[in-house]
Amino acid sequence: MRLLLHAGGGNMLAVGTTVPHSNWIAIGAKSRGLDNFAGRLNLSGTGNPAEWSATMGTDTSTSADASEASALRCGCTFATDTALVTRVTLDFADATLAKFKDWEGLYQVYLTCQQSASTAGLAKVRLDIEWGGYASAEVKSDLKSLTLVNAGKEYVDLGRFRFPPVGSFAVNGAA
Repeated sequence: MRLLLHAGGGNMLAVGTTVPHSNWIAIGAKSRGLDNFAGRLNLSGTGNPAEWSATMGTDTSTSADASEASALRCGCTFATDTALVTRVTLDFADATLAKFKDWEGLYQVYLTCQQSASTAGLAKVRLDIEWGGYASAEVKSDLKSLTLVNAGKEYVDLGRFRFPPVGSFAVNGAA
């Protein structure tokens, strides 16, 4: 088991202080498929395994940020649309299904966010998982409001999700 702590620069500060800190650690265990697995997926797409691709959505783009794990961050301007719409999409594509079984499992999903303007609670995030383009297999997290404005990063717990979202099943004997 490896324990990796974020120790980069940036604004991981206790609210009202100037002291960098880590206020929680997430630990998980995995015993198979370790060659094709990454414990963290970057919404920027940088550094993700080959079968995962990222697409920026409405009003969203990437820019350099040395404090992020991938050295890139996704920023949303809300310039043309302030509604709850898709801002970033992560797609899993494994044509041979050789790596599918390595990702099957139950995950606790966290999102690192930073709201830089407006009112606390106005910006909201949610995770939507759609399996194979079928709306009947769609799973959505609760809508979570960001609580900080210009006060550093916050870590939003989006809940526990299964990949694939419809449960465990065998694909060509792969699972």
